[in-house]
Amino acid sequence: MLSILLAWLVSSQTRTVLPVEGVGSNLVRNIPVFISLVVSLLSGMTAFLNLSDLAIRHRTAAENLNALWRNCRNWETDFPDASFCEAAVKAVQGYRARLNDINGDAPQIPKWAWRATRRQREEGSVSYRGEQRGSAPGFIARLFGH
Repeated sequence: MLSILLAWLVSSQTRTVLPVEGVGSNLVRNIPVFISLVVSLLSGMTAFLNLSDLAIRHRTAAENLNALWRNCRNWETDFPDASFCEAAVKAVQGYRARLNDINGDAPQIPKWAWRATRRQREEGSVSYRGEQRGSAPGFIARLFGH
């Protein structure tokens, strides 16, 4: 958007339309210079931070974690009792390998974000289903009597 405005200001005859004298006339005439500096800074930051690649990596990690979560969600139907113990162990090892791969490919989350999340959890403004008191224990907890 800024680059379009800059192109219009530079290519059109805005100098003849803008005031020549008076308070702020120099400032008004230098708007294209200011906008070009802003566009240059934003373009440089975008290239340096590589935001589109980072967004793609976050989305891919989220999709992979969601797929793994759906597999874990089916745990009770896939392994209804202790007779499926060997298959369950293999499944858990596969889940662990997938989780390691996902974590290896996912972008790192900065420390300030972790601290902010921890502070929000301590204040009670964020809660997760697994942390709620009185929730029913899952299959593994029932299996081992916890």
